[in-house]
Amino acid sequence: MGVIGEIVSGELLDSEFRVFNVEALRRIFDEVEAAMPSDKIGVILVKISSIGDEDLFPLLLKGLMRNLKTSIRVPTDFLGRIDSNTFAILLTGIDKKDLSGVASRLIDPLSMKVSIGERSVASSVNISCSHASELEKEDKSFDNLLELAMKRLKKGQADRGSGIHCG
Repeated sequence: MGVIGEIVSGELLDSEFRVFNVEALRRIFDEVEAAMPSDKIGVILVKISSIGDEDLFPLLLKGLMRNLKTSIRVPTDFLGRIDSNTFAILLTGIDKKDLSGVASRLIDPLSMKVSIGERSVASSVNISCSHASELEKEDKSFDNLLELAMKRLKKGQADRGSGIHCG
């Protein structure tokens, strides 16, 4: 069936937000790497946390996903869900020097507050980046880019708290 057929049939989509799943991002990376220089591929990792009424977090997350979907560079970027509140954007045709600029443009659309009566919840966003040019040729894979971005995210949160953590 191929990647496109599996995407259309929903096999490679997250059922809640209709974004790619991890397997889809892996396969898209492999196809992109075969078609273009791998030093033009990056990953932005977005971790969303809530401040306030946890019961409203699912509602907040739906609004944030809508904003995130409209903030990526279509058709060159691919949005996927890593876990319940962590999302990855696979960027193609991007230089390393431009990656943090794209990441910084995500802060405003991902800063949101939802209120219902006296109850409210706001988002806290952490973003990290990795670029294929940072990996050795034999280590270039979506999983390794994702792992590097996750390490930066964890280290950045421990060192500075929320914000953007790019190499």
